[in-house]
Amino acid sequence: MSEPSKLKNKSLRMNDLAVIAGNGELPNLIYTEMNKLSVRPWAFHPANIKVKNPKNINQVSFDPFDLEGLFLELKKRNIKNVVFAGKITRETVKYAKSRNLDNLFYNEIYPILQQTDDQILRRIGEIFESHGFNVMGVIELLPRALASKGNLTRKMPSLQDKSDIMKAIEYHNILSKSDIGQSLIVSDGLCLAIETLPGTDAMLDFANHIKSKNFPQDVENGIFYKAPKTSQDTRFDIPVIGEITIVKVKEAKLKGIALKKNAVILLNKEKIIRLADELRLFIVMV
Repeated sequence: MSEPSKLKNKSLRMNDLAVIAGNGELPNLIYTEMNKLSVRPWAFHPANIKVKNPKNINQVSFDPFDLEGLFLELKKRNIKNVVFAGKITRETVKYAKSRNLDNLFYNEIYPILQQTDDQILRRIGEIFESHGFNVMGVIELLPRALASKGNLTRKMPSLQDKSDIMKAIEYHNILSKSDIGQSLIVSDGLCLAIETLPGTDAMLDFANHIKSKNFPQDVENGIFYKAPKTSQDTRFDIPVIGEITIVKVKEAKLKGIALKKNAVILLNKEKIIRLADELRLFIVMV
C-alpha cells in the first residue's frame, strides 16, 4: 500500500472541509482518506436523502432549497473548503417546497433545472464561489483512487476489444455533447447500449437482457466504456465504478472495461482489480 497522498491545497486544516454528500460510497472514501491526513471533514447532506456516514463524522442536514441556510451553517463552523461527492438528483418533488420563494435556489437554480447537469452544477459552483467558498474536486482529494496506468488486470484486451474501445471513444465524444451519460457498451463496432437517466447499472441490466435474447449463452463479446463528458466539471461529477459495476459487466457477458486515464475513480481499487481478475475481465486505461 502506498503512502497517503499529499493534498495540493496545503491550507486544508483539521475541520476546514465540508463534504456535500449524496448517496453512494464516494463520501465514505473521502472520510477514510482524510482521516489518514488528520483532517476531520464535516458531512453535509440533504435532509430527505438517506446517507450512510460513519458515526464519528460531524453531520449536518440541510434543506436543498435553502442555499442561504446552508451557507450560514458552513460559515458558523468557519468552513472554507467544500467538495461535492455522491449522488444528489434533481428530483425536487422529493423535497417539501420552501415557503420562501425569493431565495437563491428559486432565483438562480430553479429556472435552469431543465438544462443539462453540467450547466446546473456549474451554476451551483459559481454561487458557492461567489459566497467565498473554495470548491475542491474529488480527484484533488483522492488521487490514489484514480485509474491511471495502462492495464490493471491479468487479462488483456484482444484486437477486437481494442477496436471496440476506439469505437466507444468515438461514440462517447458524440453522445457526451448532449449530456446523455458517461458510459456506453460497444460490441463488434456497434453501440449496444448507452447510459441515460436511470444510470450505469440499469444500462448494464438492459445489455444483459438484450444479449440473452440475441446471442448464444456462452458467447462473451463487447466492452464497457466510461469517461467524463466532454464539458463535464469533475469538481461536481466524477465518473465512479465499484464492485457492483464489475459484477454486472460479467453478467452482461462483456469481455472487459475501458476507462479514460486519470478521469475515473475506482472505489476500493485493489478489491475491484482482484474481483475483475477472478471474473476474467480486463480493466484498461485509454
